[in-house]
Amino acid sequence: AVVEDVDSGSSEPKSPYMGPNDLPLKLKNVQVKQKPDEVKNHIATKVLQSRMNKIRQLEDLGRYEDALACYENILEGSKKSWVRKEYRALMSDVCICAAGIHHRLGRLRLAIKYWELALTFFPMHTVGHVNLANVYMNVSFIKDPRYQDIPDLAASAWHTKKALKCVVGSERVRDRAKELDRRLEWIRVNGISKLIPTKSKIVHIDQRPYGIIAHPRSHRILKLSERARGAGLEVGDWIVMVNTLRLERGKLHRVLQQFNGSNWDLRVIARDYANNMMGGGYKPGKEHDRWTGEGLFPQEEALPDEILI
Repeated sequence: AVVEDVDSGSSEPKSPYMGPNDLPLKLKNVQVKQKPDEVKNHIATKVLQSRMNKIRQLEDLGRYEDALACYENILEGSKKSWVRKEYRALMSDVCICAAGIHHRLGRLRLAIKYWELALTFFPMHTVGHVNLANVYMNVSFIKDPRYQDIPDLAASAWHTKKALKCVVGSERVRDRAKELDRRLEWIRVNGISKLIPTKSKIVHIDQRPYGIIAHPRSHRILKLSERARGAGLEVGDWIVMVNTLRLERGKLHRVLQQFNGSNWDLRVIARDYANNMMGGGYKPGKEHDRWTGEGLFPQEEALPDEILI
């Protein structure tokens, strides 16, 4: 028996067996050298690049708010894709662009927020480190109380060091990092840093336990070992970041599970500044609900009594 192509009117015999060309055009029926997930990610990345090019056209036209809305839309849709390595560098660029607009419009805090978010996507983004280092250095010389919670020279030096270690970035950005490093060295040599109140501190954790006990909700330091005191920490200091990851209240214990090894950094706000920002003096324990965070979390969320770092 033969199968005739009745639709075309041809009587040419046709094989009764299906070959590869007869299969529906679906991804599972297509043989490719790359894995299906890699193909999808590649296509998604190309689409995202195209969207960013169109958003930059809005910026060129001065439609900054429209451009920010588009960037926000991209970031909102990317939260489920953080684990995809192909997206991280590009999503970091999205944050850098959004931060640049906020900085241009004078929204310093929002610019810092997005530069920090860029580093959570891609921790070695040179532009993110350079911009944060520059802002933190300049803010250090501003004595306006509205900026007392913004880190100072210690954070600027940390980001400059990270920028100098980055291998990805244009020559112009690397030159900017070297210039910042020279300025910081000049400040140190000339003693100007001694005239600036220490708002933040960076502590490198090279082994655990390091000797820091923190409150599980507020992340204020409750006890210190001699080694931790020697690093410049004080009881009452407020832990706000681990590496480039800004901490939400009550999330320190969860974040530390990601950093079980050594060679990571804590950023803390000095005790006096933390007291002013949170209200009232330093009172360890449950009696000071303002900063311990009591009542701010659901009862079913199990937290340890204290966190040992």
